[in-house]
Amino acid sequence: MNREKTKYRLKEGLSTLLLAFPAAIYGLVTSVRNRLYDHNLLPAWQPPIKTVCIGNLAVGGTGKTPHVAYLVRLLSSRYRVAILSRGYKRRTHGFYLANEASTAFELGDEAMQQHMAFPDLPIAVCENRREGIERMIEQMPDLQIVLLDDAFQHRRVRAGLNMILTEQDALYTSDHLMPWGRLRESRRSADRADVIVISKCHGAVSDEESGRIAQSLQIKPWQTICFSMMRYGSLWPLCEQTPSMTLEQIGEQGYSVLALTGIAHPAPMIQYLSERFQCVEHMAYADHHGFTETDLAAIVQKLQQMAPPAVIITTEKDAARLQAMTGQYADRMKKSVYVLPIQVDFMSDTNMFNTKIMNYVTEDK
Repeated sequence: MNREKTKYRLKEGLSTLLLAFPAAIYGLVTSVRNRLYDHNLLPAWQPPIKTVCIGNLAVGGTGKTPHVAYLVRLLSSRYRVAILSRGYKRRTHGFYLANEASTAFELGDEAMQQHMAFPDLPIAVCENRREGIERMIEQMPDLQIVLLDDAFQHRRVRAGLNMILTEQDALYTSDHLMPWGRLRESRRSADRADVIVISKCHGAVSDEESGRIAQSLQIKPWQTICFSMMRYGSLWPLCEQTPSMTLEQIGEQGYSVLALTGIAHPAPMIQYLSERFQCVEHMAYADHHGFTETDLAAIVQKLQQMAPPAVIITTEKDAARLQAMTGQYADRMKKSVYVLPIQVDFMSDTNMFNTKIMNYVTEDK
């Protein structure tokens, strides 16, 4: 037994070493790059309009997109607001401004999700954030605020206000640099943030827990720390042929539910549905998965195997990719796909967060 334990510990130690070494090299490269920007040895462009960057240190899964939507709702009634992102996994290149015919193929799934939620809002994608901002200003002279989605590591543009997210259950101070962990840059990079949002909280955060987290993150005097939680909204049908139904109606009528996800962390949604329905089955795909005709056939087959009646419930992010395939849906699927939206609620510090944002956008440059 002792020999087996020793072998296991040696193997575990070797695996850690193999991951820690490339992580150290990666950390050195990103740290040197950041120092060059910090000391103005690499140029960073300051946009002529207000810019709010929403990002994180870890790779995906912290809830950036719902927080961008929160900012849109907060600001768009008073200001001309636009969203700019890279457009991850899109099939286009360069600057692209969303229009009525756009799909996830042109925008990427997250930008398309935003376009579906806010069809009248200017939403663009561009790998070069400076070019993207300049093109948007050129096409929309009345533009006042650009929300930079996932641009914290894009140092060539100096955002006016930087906001980063970290999950309550996965603080960046408990993580490691890639490939050992999920961090894209050193924990010290959080010092660049003006606002740090602790996302995906499970409920009210006590003063004791808030103080512990603030101490763990080593919040600086110039930083504001806020806490947010996710909640699910009302179902909406993806296709015109799908009848409108609420979660309650689906439950009362005894539907089986096929949960369809291609996101980083589907567990909370599966738990949410399992608490409300007796029969829930899950078809999980990789994050940002591009659905194919073969996938659609497999989904319909799975749906037909379930106890009738049955429906599909998916996420907004998956809906953005599925929307591009609606012309290839079987009739059974056109009548069955519902989207479960997710929204952000800030805790008791809602006014503090809103005030921080509004103070920035209203202050003179």
